Amino acid sequence: MVIAPFLEDDVKTRAFIAGLAQNFDSLAETHSQKADEFVKKSFTKQVEDMVRYMPQQELATLAESLIEITSLKRTVTKERETVGGDVDVAVITKAEGLVWVKRKHYFPPELNTRYFNRQHRRGSLK
Repeated sequence: MVIAPFLEDDVKTRAFIAGLAQNFDSLAETHSQKADEFVKKSFTKQVEDMVRYMPQQELATLAESLIEITSLKRTVTKERETVGGDVDVAVITKAEGLVWVKRKHYFPPELNTRYFNRQHRRGSLK
């Protein structure tokens, strides 16, 4: 057996184990880096490339969906619920500035029916 001489000598055994520990740490670090590179190449990069060319309306929908997914995750796990509730969505561009895609109303419709009628006539209320 190759390891038999090490088992008979405590000093050699400790030195052998210390050497193994250093190699395992190095291997674990290398494996971790390769796994991170694989995930970035296989998943993260694809999403980044897709998002770069998405239309503004789809980006707004994606942003809202990500907020809802985060809220759901925090609801079903032990994390603090710091995200959730009604979500306002806006797109900001150089050309148009801030444009609301989805915005909650801070007052009951029955208190200001003229506002909703005006918005409905314009077609800006969904």
